This record gives sequence, structure tokens and C-alpha cells, in this order.
Amino acid sequence: NADSCTAVVTVLDTTPPVAVCPDTTLYLDASGNLSISVATVAANSSDNCSIAGSSLSQANFGCSDIGTNSLTGTFTDPSGNAQPCTINLTILASIAPPANCLDTVLFLDASNQATISAPDIDGGSVDGCGIDTVRLVQTVFTCADVGVNLVTLEVEDNEGNIGTCEAEITVRDTVAPDAQCQGLTIYADAQGNVPLSP
Repeated sequence: NADSCTAVVTVLDTTPPVAVCPDTTLYLDASGNLSISVATVAANSSDNCSIAGSSLSQANFGCSDIGTNSLTGTFTDPSGNAQPCTINLTILASIAPPANCLDTVLFLDASNQATISAPDIDGGSVDGCGIDTVRLVQTVFTCADVGVNLVTLEVEDNEGNIGTCEAEITVRDTVAPDAQCQGLTIYADAQGNVPLSP
């Protein structure tokens, strides 16, 4: 004798994803921005079935986020099991600011000198997180510098990164000599010649 019945077997997945969130260091771009995804900082996370979704508590960063940031990453499988993790994200700004130079012409003064400052040849150097200092390697020029001189401009941002460019500083001497004359009494020689020298 035999009989049979039908049973409804419901398979459940109650195992949450395995979140792998290592400490990570990333860098701002030249504009001072950074955008990340879960794949950027937690690519090795997994689930016994599959990961259906993931999210980050913060994905966009700027200059004010330089340093260590504590983020929360959350992973969800198709059954709705969720697993959060903490990500320690260190953000650095290591890109040197793009220095922009302007060529210029200087004229020596009556004391045979000409001076220039960094803003005079800075052609609008910018940095995503701000410029701290702009300086010139050489600021004073003399007769020895008449002609074209290649001068380095250094642009340092607030994180200590330094960008450089070279400007052509053309030094010209347009001051006429100061000629001074004096009266002389000169006697002709026996042949009637008068010798003169400069």
C-alpha cells in the first residue's frame, strides 16, 4: 500500500554578505575633488548567493575632507540581508599646483638695478585646495643680467606641494651714461700740434 503528499519547502537565505572594508588612502584630483564608489574601497566583499546592492555613507570629497574620514559601507543580498562595515578613508592632496608664468621686460634704473616680485610674472596659477605661497628664485637684476634670463616661479599649495614654471625676464639698459666734461688748457708742441686724449 502506498500514499503520497506534497510538501511546500521554503528555502531562505539568512546569511548576510561578508563585508571586506580595508583602510584605504586616495588622492584628490587637480581640482581638489574625489568621487568614489563601493567598488573603489570594498571590492572584495562577497555573499553566499550574490550582492544585490551596496551603498556608501559618503561618496564625494573635497579639500575640507583631507585627512582620515570614517565611512559606512552597506552591502545587501537579494534576500534583504544587509551587512555594514566601517571604512577608514585617508584623503591626501599630492598633485602639485600647475604654475603659470608670464614673460616680462625690465628696465634698469639709474642705479643699474631692476626688481620684480612673484605676482608680476604669475599668470594666474591656481590650485584646487588653495595656494599658500608664490615666490621667485631671483628678484633683483643688474647690468650683468642684461638680456634674456630664465627665472623660476614656485607655486606652493596649502598641503606643501610645489609646482614650477620658467618665465623669460628680458633686462634692458636704456639709461644713457652720465657724461661729465671739464675745461682743459692744452699747449701746442713745437710742430704746432695739440695732443688730445679721451
